[in-house]
Amino acid sequence: MKSRKAFTLIELLVVIAVIGILSAVVAISTNGAKIKARDAQRKGDLLKIASALEIYRTDNKSYPSYSTTAKQTVLNLALTNSLVPTYLPTMPTDPQNSSSVYYDQQYVYTSDSTTANPAVPVKSTKFSLYAVLERPSSADTATVPVQATTLCPKFPSGNQVSSPVKSPSYAVVGNCK
Repeated sequence: MKSRKAFTLIELLVVIAVIGILSAVVAISTNGAKIKARDAQRKGDLLKIASALEIYRTDNKSYPSYSTTAKQTVLNLALTNSLVPTYLPTMPTDPQNSSSVYYDQQYVYTSDSTTANPAVPVKSTKFSLYAVLERPSSADTATVPVQATTLCPKFPSGNQVSSPVKSPSYAVVGNCK
């Protein structure tokens, strides 16, 4: 009898199935790591913007007002012009939606003073920065203001939110409590 030096079809199929299962497990676990990394970047970006806002307040005795006639994302030209390049080299944006202008896809800035005309400064003593997280922890959701007040504006909603609207969970940074 001759000895065989080849694999059978069954052996090849078993090896291919095992490789497929292992690659699926790796793909799923790396996706979770990517989500955690993006959420960590969002939180870090909010802290960078908050630090720049504190330095801005020290220099100008007020936080920047936000315009009621413009979108309140950090891509708002009035806010960007207030902070870049003096306090930030560039305005951080959401790692997944860097050019989006929808509130649930971008960082949002609110303050306790608003103006319809950004050229007319209004004194602001409090601010909040929001970022929608993909996988929030209980510590993140515990910091969300429950209701809007004049001293602590809530995350905006309405027609400025992308469709379909997901129930967002936020990371919040600011002195508005």
